[in-house]
Amino acid sequence: GLTPWVGIGTGDGSNKTFTLVGWDGSGTPEVRVDGLSLPAGEYSYSASALTVTLLDAPASGAEVAARFRYGAGTRP
Repeated sequence: GLTPWVGIGTGDGSNKTFTLVGWDGSGTPEVRVDGLSLPAGEYSYSASALTVTLLDAPASGAEVAARFRYGAGTRP
């Protein structure tokens, strides 16, 4: 299954890449910024680096969250 929504960072106006701690690298992570889900074209992800990269950097103070498949024993 998927994790519940997990905070993965706070926007600073320039950072676009966020790490998905505990992601098992499978499936497609879902991302939202300040509670609004991003469509797939608004971000990319790397299963090898366990990161998501947003097309546009979130505004300073914006909460970034994701949900994703987790590996055994790594659920946040």
